[in-house]
Amino acid sequence: MGDITVSKLYFLSLMTLSYIVGELTHFLINTTSRDVARGVEFGEKSCFVNASFAHDEDKEIFECPESKNETHCETEKHCYWEYSGLGIQYQVLAGPAFILVFIFSAVFLAVLSDWLYDKLSRTIMLSVGTATFSTACLLMGLASSYWQLVILRMMIAAGLSVCRPVSGGLIAELFSASSRGVANGIFSWGVYYGYGLAFVFGIYITKADVLGYGWR
Repeated sequence: MGDITVSKLYFLSLMTLSYIVGELTHFLINTTSRDVARGVEFGEKSCFVNASFAHDEDKEIFECPESKNETHCETEKHCYWEYSGLGIQYQVLAGPAFILVFIFSAVFLAVLSDWLYDKLSRTIMLSVGTATFSTACLLMGLASSYWQLVILRMMIAAGLSVCRPVSGGLIAELFSASSRGVANGIFSWGVYYGYGLAFVFGIYITKADVLGYGWR
């Protein structure tokens, strides 16, 4: 543990922060899917309860989610028909658009790792990966079509596929065997913090509607 210095901890904190942001961008679509679907207009539609509708609590009313079509839904005054954030298009965004690119990018990086490390330092590669998924996530807030979201999700996957292996290599370079486990443990917290923050940003901050931007 004696080889742990302030500069190494600072570098480790930057890598961990990068990992947290990366996982936040990874999981954010899961917690904002309904708002994103309504903003960009994609996926399936369902019947929802109008929360502002006033009704007699003693009187039994129709359960809106039971409605299977728009015509039936809109006959009920307390219901409305809107995008649900589910369906095959959401599944593509959350699954294949991310997973396939992540897998192939990781394999590509593994195959060319020796050549890449001769040409570029790991710090530059990590910086490029972090900039890629961060920029893609920010651009998702400007997306106006479904296919723009797909392309940006693919960019997030490509950037994030660089983060974990390159950071692992940097930790191995910076820390000795005696302190490497602690460093890797701290770095690995990133996935949990990123996952947790996806709920904070995706649910609470979206509901707060800061400056009227909502999920964007």
